[in-house]
Amino acid sequence: MIVKIIEAKLKKKFNPCKILLYNENKKHRKNSKKIHIKIIIISNYFLEKSIIDRHNEVHLTIFQEIKNHINSLDMYTYTYNEWKTKQNILTIKKTCLKK
Repeated sequence: MIVKIIEAKLKKKFNPCKILLYNENKKHRKNSKKIHIKIIIISNYFLEKSIIDRHNEVHLTIFQEIKNHINSLDMYTYTYNEWKTKQNILTIKKTCLKK
């Protein structure tokens, strides 16, 4: 439920071309009431913004959810071109590893 709320807020604020959210609770104690979440946002909203500014804006957007429901947060913010470049690099690495 909380993941859907976070996703909706992030979509509204950043209008991403892609957003990925993962519940990473398996990395923590089972009795924890808060979650560990990984967020990957690809949006040209981040053009000409530093990593710190990007992360600050995400934190401000989901502040209440972080405060009340999140134990740990992994965050990755990319512009479309940064993401495309990263994906190309990963493809090249995978191809090279197969040889």
